This record gives sequence, C-alpha cells and structure tokens, in this order.
Amino acid sequence: MKTTLLRLLLLTGLTGCKEELNPLTLPDHSIPTSGCQPPAIDQNIVGTWHFESTLATGGIGRGGQKGTVTFDRKGNIVDPDTLFANELSSGSIRSKTYKPLVNSPFSDYTQPLFVVYRTFKDGTNASSSAEYYYVVSNACDRIHISVVHTNNEIGFVLTK
Repeated sequence: MKTTLLRLLLLTGLTGCKEELNPLTLPDHSIPTSGCQPPAIDQNIVGTWHFESTLATGGIGRGGQKGTVTFDRKGNIVDPDTLFANELSSGSIRSKTYKPLVNSPFSDYTQPLFVVYRTFKDGTNASSSAEYYYVVSNACDRIHISVVHTNNEIGFVLTK
C-alpha cells in the first residue's frame, strides 16, 4: 500500500511540475550595434546644430531656450538665436569664437575644456571674455556641453 501511494504521489508530482524549457536566442554579433563612431569634439562640433539650453529649476540664466548655432572650421560662431549672449555689461559683442580643446586652468577639471570667446567694444575700448565649458557627451548627432562648476545643470544640448 505504501509503495502504491508513493508511486501515485511521484507520478502526480512529475506530471504536475511539468515546465516547458525554451532555449535562449544568442545575440547576432555580426550586426553592428551603432552605425556611427563620433569624431573628436574639435571635428564633430563643426556645422550647424539645433540647440536647447539647459538650466536647473530655480537657477539663473536662460533655460529652455531653443534655436540654431553654427560652428565653422576656423573657430567662428554664427549665433542668430543667441545661444551665447550678444551683450555684456561691458558693451556690445562684436564677435564670438570658440576653441574646442583648451587646457583647463581649473585644478578640478583635468580634461580639455570647450571655450567660447566673446569680443566686445564699449565706446573706444575693445576687450574679450572667455566662458569655460566641458563636454559631457559627444555623440554623432548629439553633443551635451555644460558650464564648469555647475554639476551639468547649466549648459546646452546640440542636436543635428
């Protein structure tokens, strides 16, 4: 009797726990996962980009501003939608230029920085200012650039 009961329990257990096993499909490594390897920032930045400025909640500046900006091969910036301000308290901006790989003057930023120079004139005096940014990410069709010392909260995103 015990043997019959054990056989019945074993048979019920084996048929009740029947689980279908399906083999996993292995990934196809012959298909490239990314169609583009971005060039270095000094090459990738050249061209016309759509921008959106970024700004943390409660911060100062111009968050959410959108437009287009062009960076040419010679380091000039064409900025019809004013990503970079057209006036400073010192006077009107006469030209905007950039250098994408400048050695950092800040001890807490060891990587090269992206620098925007604005030349302005007030009356008879001409001068310039430099704004330091770092490249957060550099992809083929998207570049994220942030103002130094802002924890990525102030800057802009460029898209093609």
